[in-house]
Order: sequence, then structure tokens, then C-alpha cells
Amino acid sequence: MRIGQSLRLARERLGLSHSALAVAAGVAPETVRRAEAGTGRLGATVAARLLLALRRAGASRRSLRAA
Repeated sequence: MRIGQSLRLARERLGLSHSALAVAAGVAPETVRRAEAGTGRLGATVAARLLLALRRAGASRRSLRAA
């Protein structure tokens, strides 16, 4: 599985839109779309921001379920 596919699956599993993930990661929504599509270059900094945003969203979701 490619990185872009993994990003898309994780984003969708968390119920996030491109825009919501972009805001959480501090990038443009088009950056999220391109990362998922595998077009252009995904730098290490942007990849780390996206992954951290997904991790935080998952943690927030788990804490809401536990409450």
C-alpha cells in the first residue's frame, strides 16, 4: 500500500475531510489531496505534520469515546 492510500484510509476512518486534516496539520487542503493522490513530492516535514495531525485526531476520538 502506498503512503497516499494509507493517509486517505486513516483520514476517512477518522471522519476527517481534506480541509479538516489540512487545518490540523497546518497545510493547504490541496496538499492533502496531492499527498493522497501521490502527485507531486511529499516532503518529510509535510508528511510528519499530516501523520501527527492524524495521530492527534485519533487520540481525541478515543478520549471522547471513553468519556
